[in-house]
Amino acid sequence: PGEIFDVREFRAGDKLHRIHWTLSARMDDLLVKDYSLPKSPAVVLFLPEGAMGENGSLDFMASLSFALLDLKCSHYVAWYSESRNDVVRTRVEDEESYYLAVTFFLKDGTAKSGGERLERYREKYKGEPFLHSVVADENACISVDGGDPVKITELQEEILLR
Repeated sequence: PGEIFDVREFRAGDKLHRIHWTLSARMDDLLVKDYSLPKSPAVVLFLPEGAMGENGSLDFMASLSFALLDLKCSHYVAWYSESRNDVVRTRVEDEESYYLAVTFFLKDGTAKSGGERLERYREKYKGEPFLHSVVADENACISVDGGDPVKITELQEEILLR
């Protein structure tokens, strides 16, 4: 459970630990806390493999992260950490966390992970859904939600033409 979303009347089958005792005493009726799902970002950006990325892919991902931040869209930046031998992530929700994410990535370094970043991420963070994934590879291509990879330079040209 995340945060208290609402309070409602007690129903048969509700667990006793969810009763809002203070409010129930004031209202002279049993009221139950209704929880929302955790507030999790809907977008996960998977940074390119290789310490700095190739062909500007790190630049592109950093730009995309900053653009999402500018639109007030909090998101995760994820990468495969060579030093931890695992997928790690950093939540980006403001300018400070953006710069921390880029710094952590550059400091941490990455390793070739055989294109399994998304699968490893889902395995490690199961139960934490996301709506969209953006994956960059070492060939300067990105894939959105598992779609066909698109060359970053082609995508940049398409964006510039709009």
